[in-house]
Amino acid sequence: MPSSMLFAVNNDGKIFGLSTNGTKWREFQYLGLDFKQVSAVPNFLWAVGSDRQIYVHVHGLDIPIRIKEEAYENQRWSPIQGFGKHMLPTDRYRWSSKDGLTERRLEKIRLPSMAWQWEGDWHIETTLDGQQLDDDGWTYAVDFPATYHSSKQWSSCVRRRKWVRYRRYAAINSWCAIAPLHKDPTQEPFIDVSIGGTALPGSTSRSMQVWAVTAYGRVMWRSGVSRLSPEGVRWTSITLPQGCEVVSLSCGATGLVWAVMFNGRALVRGGITGITPTGKLSYFIPNKF
Repeated sequence: MPSSMLFAVNNDGKIFGLSTNGTKWREFQYLGLDFKQVSAVPNFLWAVGSDRQIYVHVHGLDIPIRIKEEAYENQRWSPIQGFGKHMLPTDRYRWSSKDGLTERRLEKIRLPSMAWQWEGDWHIETTLDGQQLDDDGWTYAVDFPATYHSSKQWSSCVRRRKWVRYRRYAAINSWCAIAPLHKDPTQEPFIDVSIGGTALPGSTSRSMQVWAVTAYGRVMWRSGVSRLSPEGVRWTSITLPQGCEVVSLSCGATGLVWAVMFNGRALVRGGITGITPTGKLSYFIPNKF
């Protein structure tokens, strides 16, 4: 049976781990940060630091986290100038996502945080569905969007080529700070965090759920957290029943979230699925603690 780990924080802010195959607590590698709270799933730790900010730690991965960024360069043909940057008002962006709905200029595509590093420069991808293209990488079609071909036809009015660049998560075995809610991190510090949702119904196998509580009793949900995006994307404030101020919470493997309020009552967040990852309603538990 595969081993699993239990993590805890002592009074000195140090994190310790206990393996199901072991009999003794072992100190987690100390990297200069003291902590107040910690929550874990396999290979990922989320914690509240002594500065009351949130940190994530990635460890024990057999395969590195590596992401392929893509951008499409689009051009239209004109009788006078041939293929070029001149586009119709109804056309997609000159530099776009694959579906053309999002602008993706190369100089605007940046690393998510300092935890990532680029692997090389942008370069043209010279294959289409396994077929080798010319070195310039252009594929041709009648119009946007359509089926693209490797060779230019008499009816080819548009063309595009794909630029790619790889980025790698470089903060393995190190703590990475998550951006605070405000420019001044002391304006609304965190007091609790919990990670779970690894078996959330209807979600992808690599997604996770991260919930946190601020000193003002607000509940925050972190979008976009997954094995390929350990930091997630942004914090979203969750609307709670009027008068609710949460002091701590816990997120289970299926995404179910329990929260304890300052007045001792408990809340359960319902309707959490892959389609509705933040849930729909919060239900009071009648008994007091």
